[in-house]
Amino acid sequence: MSDTTEFTRALGEASQWLARLRAEPDSEDAVTGWLRWCEADPANGEAFERVQRLWRQMDQIRGDPIVLSSAEAQPAPATRARLPFRLRRWGRDLRPMRWRVAAGLVGVAGALALWQVESRRIANLPLGVPAFENRAASLPDGSFVHLGAKTSVDVDFRGSERLLRMSSGEAYFKVRPDKQRPFIVRAGALEVTAVGTAFDVKAESGRVSVTVQEGVVAVAPDKAGSGWVSDTAWRVGPGYQFHFSELDGTAGLESVDTSAVLAWREGRLEYVNAPLIQVLADVNRYSRHPVDLSDPEVGQLTFTGTVFTESIDNWLQGLPAALPVRVEHSASGVFHIRGVAAVPR
Repeated sequence: MSDTTEFTRALGEASQWLARLRAEPDSEDAVTGWLRWCEADPANGEAFERVQRLWRQMDQIRGDPIVLSSAEAQPAPATRARLPFRLRRWGRDLRPMRWRVAAGLVGVAGALALWQVESRRIANLPLGVPAFENRAASLPDGSFVHLGAKTSVDVDFRGSERLLRMSSGEAYFKVRPDKQRPFIVRAGALEVTAVGTAFDVKAESGRVSVTVQEGVVAVAPDKAGSGWVSDTAWRVGPGYQFHFSELDGTAGLESVDTSAVLAWREGRLEYVNAPLIQVLADVNRYSRHPVDLSDPEVGQLTFTGTVFTESIDNWLQGLPAALPVRVEHSASGVFHIRGVAAVPR
């Protein structure tokens, strides 16, 4: 199959996926199917982006929309008048190609018509992953997101902003530049704005950290969502991490090794003098068995090392060699971590 034929196929499928996502914004099956289709072939993501861009251009066209239902199997009159004239010059053997081209145009025309009809509706695409695994996905604007385990993001590109609302968890964003439409991630009490950059956001138990790999991001309070009243804003450049705690209202900026911070995308959680309670919060997103910290004082012990997300049980079993703790695996499947001096229960 030639590259041209392959890309034509991808364009037709892209228009169908866009139409379905618009028609079924709350369908997990639709979003999951779309993500798998995007990941199956790089040409799919490029085609999706091109059709999406065409939709945005069509949204600016004034006049009465053309409504073409999915049940109609005939090309639009203007298309039917033009295509046969050009193809007949090449003879009868190209008739099957004529209908393949016409069918592809019907798919795109139907998608464009549906876009005009539904352009004012809320179009949230919920992206999420279950426990134990990470997942990468392309966004409708050509940007890229890598979601950590037990993390979900609601994507809303309906207006002049590319808005994403993130749950607790961790996500890495590589943003396609578009100065006219800022890319905004809301997580916890913070609002992170980028035009074209690459950064990581982690939100857990009232703490949010933003690590910048490329470019610069602006970090400000999300007043609408958090009720936090402040006019303070920060600019964070590459190689730096901004962190904020809702628990005590503290914020800070520090230089970090971004390769270590972002190692979670490759199945490694790396720490340097991190409180055990924070380590276990991450571990619980990947572990197939819950990990319970029974002693709050034990949670303040600091841990330095690497946790491989595919072998967490082994890491837990070896933890007593690194810290003064004992790990008990109950019959219910829960791992209990207690200080060595704690009285057994």
